[in-house]
Amino acid sequence: MLNPDFNNFTFLGIAKIVAVVQNSTNTITLHVGKSVKIEKMSLLSSFVTDSISDVPTSYDNITEKLTITLSRILLVNTNVTISFTYNGILSDNMIGFYKSSYFDENGKLK
Repeated sequence: MLNPDFNNFTFLGIAKIVAVVQNSTNTITLHVGKSVKIEKMSLLSSFVTDSISDVPTSYDNITEKLTITLSRILLVNTNVTISFTYNGILSDNMIGFYKSSYFDENGKLK
């Protein structure tokens, strides 16, 4: 779900990612744009049920990737569900979820 507020140029969202582990690992890396702030995350699998706020995360400002480091190894073929709520600002630099405008046939800015 993505809920934009066009008066304040912000947005709120809820996302759920369902994946199958291809290689055993204790890290999960997500692309998270700089304008997005994750409020709350949780991870559910057959081996791990954690609030992500309880596990270490790191963010790389250059690659815009968030890495979650789990206390247990996720094994191959494990089903994983990551759920999170987030918010952000609608930017005007045409990156990510951004605002833009145009002039209609009557020259009115939309």
